[in-house]
Amino acid sequence: KKYWFNKHLSLLKQSFSGAPYLKDALDLVEEVYQTDYNNLGALSRASMLAILNYFDIAGSCQFFDVKDLKISGKGNDRVLSIVQAVNGNNYITGHGAINYLDHRGFEAAGVTVKYMNYQSLHYKQLHGSFTPYVSALDLIANCGKEGEGFIANNKSTIPWDEFISISLKK
Repeated sequence: KKYWFNKHLSLLKQSFSGAPYLKDALDLVEEVYQTDYNNLGALSRASMLAILNYFDIAGSCQFFDVKDLKISGKGNDRVLSIVQAVNGNNYITGHGAINYLDHRGFEAAGVTVKYMNYQSLHYKQLHGSFTPYVSALDLIANCGKEGEGFIANNKSTIPWDEFISISLKK
């Protein structure tokens, strides 16, 4: 295997040492790393699918490869075109989109924009007080399959105009 794989696996073993589901987390990483990927996007997709499969929630999702949709353009226009190509009428996004998304343009096209309302649900971690937003591997190492409940109960969203209003107050 490549040097980075062994180094990364060693760091994960050290970081999660003593976690009740360490083996689950490491097995997942080793499974993903069995394949050589052409690019970081392919590795990211395989990682995401492995986590969804671990929690038995992959069946409730539908995945599209953007290159198969043959959509051109950049930025906001490209995102809107992707949503439209899959017949979407809702676009749920992370907080960074506040910096570039044309919310009114989405609305004009009949697409509702909502932002994730991350809930930072606490679970028992190994070291000190709870640290939110670490990684899905941290959730797996510490909670195992029971971690799915932290995902299932974190589906809150906020309409874009409300999110912007809250963000402006900060």
